[in-house]
Amino acid sequence: MTNRRILIGMLAVLVALAGCAGAGTNGGSTATTAETTGAADTTTAEMTETTDTANTTETTDSTAESDTTSTATPTATPTATPDESWTEPQQPNSPREDKVEDGRLKSVEYVNVENASNGEGVTGFDLRVRANTSMPDVDPAEHGDVQGEPYFLVYVNDTLTYRSDYVQFEDDGEWTLDIPRDAWDQFDEGPLKVKVQLVDRDSEFDDVYGVWTDYDTVLVHEEG
Repeated sequence: MTNRRILIGMLAVLVALAGCAGAGTNGGSTATTAETTGAADTTTAEMTETTDTANTTETTDSTAESDTTSTATPTATPTATPDESWTEPQQPNSPREDKVEDGRLKSVEYVNVENASNGEGVTGFDLRVRANTSMPDVDPAEHGDVQGEPYFLVYVNDTLTYRSDYVQFEDDGEWTLDIPRDAWDQFDEGPLKVKVQLVDRDSEFDDVYGVWTDYDTVLVHEEG
């Protein structure tokens, strides 16, 4: 009887110990699960932070690109400006030899005329010339090059006002002689004597091949 009680008591102790062991195992699983969940949360947080950082970087790059685009300065397209200043032209070689020929200066007309506001004259103008400037073998061999070097002169009231560059040989060519507006300041108001000459440059003296003269233009000065 006594042995039976002892056996029952030992069984009870074993059952109790088994119950404690089961409880301990469950607790460990719970802790492990919690720890694993925490690691997952940490990973999620890190991923979120990384994504936010990437978004921030992308946004910053986009903003920088946008700022760069908006502040870029366009290259100025250069604009051509006519030179309206006037200086006294170079005088031709003198004395000049008269070699005027019919048909050299075919016509001269006023262009780009600036009429005075009072309607009584002009404040400035240019001249368009049609001429035969072909001059092969016109200069003496002893003077160097025998080919002519044609150019135009404009005299206003017998004052040299304009000298062109040398022009090409043309049997019937057309040129516009642009007279700077400052050139008119030296003349008094009133009728003008306008003379155009077709000239060939020579090493010793220049030769005049054509002359055109007009007296019908009136100069007016206006303020401003």
